[in-house]
Amino acid sequence: MTAVDALEAEAGGQFIYRWGGQDHTLVAPAELSWSQLVRVIRDPILFVLQLAEGHRLTIWQIERLRDDWMTHHGLGTPNSVERLAYLVEHYRDAIEYDLDTLPGTRPSFVELWRTRQVRRLLNLIDHLPPNCHTNAAIANNDDHVKMMVEAGLKPAKGVSQVYYGSIEQRLDDIADALGALRDVTIAVNSAKGKRTPPTKPRPRPTSAFGRVRHQTRMAQHENLMGRLFGPEGPRPEEAPQLRVAGQRRRDRRVLDGTAVVDPLATSTFVKAPSAQREEERAARWKDRAAEVGRVPRESTTTT
Repeated sequence: MTAVDALEAEAGGQFIYRWGGQDHTLVAPAELSWSQLVRVIRDPILFVLQLAEGHRLTIWQIERLRDDWMTHHGLGTPNSVERLAYLVEHYRDAIEYDLDTLPGTRPSFVELWRTRQVRRLLNLIDHLPPNCHTNAAIANNDDHVKMMVEAGLKPAKGVSQVYYGSIEQRLDDIADALGALRDVTIAVNSAKGKRTPPTKPRPRPTSAFGRVRHQTRMAQHENLMGRLFGPEGPRPEEAPQLRVAGQRRRDRRVLDGTAVVDPLATSTFVKAPSAQREEERAARWKDRAAEVGRVPRESTTTT
């Protein structure tokens, strides 16, 4: 059943089913106490005996009848009922305060509880702001966090796009600017040759646009690596890195795919290994020093 079908089936009111050529009505969840509701949902046999007038149904018929009855009254799934019972048992005051103080007009927490709108209550609780009383209480409950860790649940990483507006964006821009100014100040006042790690920019929310853009760039990079080194060449993470900043016009033509390059003559735009670069730099310095007379040139004496 899709989400649209489940929403259409959540009609409320009387639940009528046909058995033995007659129509029968199941009681509404609001007419049951919470303990009775949990028991009949957890035990299919008890569901038939107390709600379905003891009709002789098979197990799959009982489960189908129970699921349709729960969907009709907005109870969600059996796990949803037990999860809501646990949350209310441990965090009733925080949940009631957070739901009743949310902006907008809606039934109160007590009214939603009495009418047994389990799915809607869980939806509201799951989408509470991260800085609400309920989430703070959950984060400080060792037993609850332990159950979440054992179940493989982890807190969401990164910055949520829901609570990231123009004010947060400007504050992050100011923080990044201050970090860049700090790096420049440290670099100017530090000893020559001493380097400090740069300040990392503040994390921003990520979306599908950024992920698709990154995947497109990686595909272009892999295509370029294939053209340069062939299908049997090294993978992009194993190949030498191309210079991105300060590229020459020829390099841009290579990256754009408008120039034909010999894979064997790539020394003009492929970084050499660190040891090779050091040797080349030392050789150039020695030649330059010899030209200005700091290092005597090798000469032959004649007799």
